[in-house]
Amino acid sequence: MSKSVFKCIDAHTCGNPVRLIVEGAPILHGTNMSEKRQFFLNNFDWIRKGLMFEPRGHDMMSGAILFHPIALKMILAFYLLKHLDVYQCVDMERLEL
Repeated sequence: MSKSVFKCIDAHTCGNPVRLIVEGAPILHGTNMSEKRQFFLNNFDWIRKGLMFEPRGHDMMSGAILFHPIALKMILAFYLLKHLDVYQCVDMERLEL
């Protein structure tokens, strides 16, 4: 049996729990974020289910998983993880917090 370890930062936004997965993301195959998203869903959706569903999460949990950017102009690539699906966010030249 293989073991997977994920480093997460848990927080709350407007009272809702948010989980940011900062380490442990798999290597995704594909030439763009859409293809990589589909590869993630086909091969690694167990990560989303394991970290977003109970007992480690619940139906109000939101999250994001960080990946290496796919273009030089990008500083960040990530997918938004929700209880029901995975959403892609691409072409971010800067992130303002």
